[in-house]
Amino acid sequence: MTRFVAGPSRKVIVWSHNAHVARTAAAAGESNGGGTGDYLERLFPGQYFVLATGTAGGTFAATTERFISPVSVMTAHPLPLAKAGSWEASLRQVASPVYYFNTHQLGAQDQRRPLRLVGQTVGSEDYYSDTQLSKSYDALLFVRQSTAATPLR
Repeated sequence: MTRFVAGPSRKVIVWSHNAHVARTAAAAGESNGGGTGDYLERLFPGQYFVLATGTAGGTFAATTERFISPVSVMTAHPLPLAKAGSWEASLRQVASPVYYFNTHQLGAQDQRRPLRLVGQTVGSEDYYSDTQLSKSYDALLFVRQSTAATPLR
């Protein structure tokens, strides 16, 4: 839980899944208007910067459990190459293996197209939502090949 404290020099970083921090509903049929991102934008109009992350392939950490609990086992799973026509398929064409860009500079390229929303469960690697990047995020950090998170020991 985050407690918001008023003041001009106070800043908070909210780190969450792209679907939760997006300014608009990231998942089709979502009933809460966009979730945390939509709520924060209403609380702090024009003061909320949304940074999304994306990848075209590699591995990701997931569990076979529907809900994460203290006993959920997270293991590495392959992330298939991004499907044709998706944001990830286009972004993987850039020469740099890792890069950051401002979504508001996309211009005519900023069309609604599938954006992968990988979650914490096996099977989520194939979930896409039609997204116009600049409507949901201010910037995107793209890593062409991801590596699954591993537990600290």
